[in-house]
Amino acid sequence: MKRTKAVFMGLFLSTTCMAQNEVSWTYTAKKVDEKSYELHITAKVKTGWHIYSTKQPEDAIVIPTIIKFNANPLIKLAGIVKEVGSMKKVKEPTLGTVSNQYADNVDFVQTVTMNAKKGVTIKTNVTGKLTYQICTDE
Repeated sequence: MKRTKAVFMGLFLSTTCMAQNEVSWTYTAKKVDEKSYELHITAKVKTGWHIYSTKQPEDAIVIPTIIKFNANPLIKLAGIVKEVGSMKKVKEPTLGTVSNQYADNVDFVQTVTMNAKKGVTIKTNVTGKLTYQICTDE
């Protein structure tokens, strides 16, 4: 009996940032079941720096992390991007605004399902764009 297999030939997101040496990104895919995968977009942040969550309070003045996947007829996004890490709510003393941020590491996880018939093996690339802001407390 054949099973559906999906092979991600590449998981690639273009990144836009100002401090490229202060955060490093890795992209991996983890098989969940026959037709589902988790796409992991992991940021490793240098000590003394932080990156902002995709979800920010209304009064936040920071640029949230934005992950946009390009359309791909071979996959379907399931739900929204989840964040795995130790998020901190930080109040900016001068302006009194709050931001949601991560220091050290954060894993952005998007679940996808494959649009393949049972027993068919498909290979595809997942592409998109990643925009983020990274700062220090200074």
